[in-house]
Amino acid sequence: MKSLKEKISGIVDGDFEVHHIFKEIVQNRSIFTEDEEIVDLLFIKREHLNERVKSSPIFSPASLLVATTHGLVYAVEGFEEINDKYLGYKMKHIYYDQISALELDLCLLKGNFKVTTSSSIDILPAS
Repeated sequence: MKSLKEKISGIVDGDFEVHHIFKEIVQNRSIFTEDEEIVDLLFIKREHLNERVKSSPIFSPASLLVATTHGLVYAVEGFEEINDKYLGYKMKHIYYDQISALELDLCLLKGNFKVTTSSSIDILPAS
């Protein structure tokens, strides 16, 4: 399993397949992670219809899920052009105290997803 440093390096050193904003987020240079520390992250590369031909149409955009000390940052590529040079993206920053339900549309085939909070409310199992 890769360390957090290796995961961040993989994104920062990525070529054109890694959206620029993803690199900014993992280097704590975006407004979404400015005063936060990254605890862990999950990066899912974009998928092409024909994986052997990178110029083939994109089947699934790249996604980034970052767990920080304050909350979750979720970013996904968009393909609508904002101007001639930049393609858009969608981003959400959800603070832990605002999470009442979590719905993810990505499949974790290996590993686990765990959210630990500092809530003072103990939830006991129903008897």
